[in-house]
Amino acid sequence: MKYREHEKLKKVIDKSQAVGAFLDWLTHSQGCVIAEYRGSELFPIYMSIEKLLAAYFNIDQRKLEREKEHMLDELRKNQRKAHG
Repeated sequence: MKYREHEKLKKVIDKSQAVGAFLDWLTHSQGCVIAEYRGSELFPIYMSIEKLLAAYFNIDQRKLEREKEHMLDELRKNQRKAHG
């Protein structure tokens, strides 16, 4: 598997989009706040929906970004070969 994080993402994309849409609806349309307990008090979690989804679905965003850069490098290299 050349692009592991992309393969993992591909397997969960439908679920990820559904969960992401639900979280977006909760936070923006319903005014809900995602929070965590610290002792007996609740504190908001200031993490983007994208980061929450990546954590939930075990997707390493740094690796995913490196894979994207590698894909672009390969495309550029292939274009140079084709045009010259």
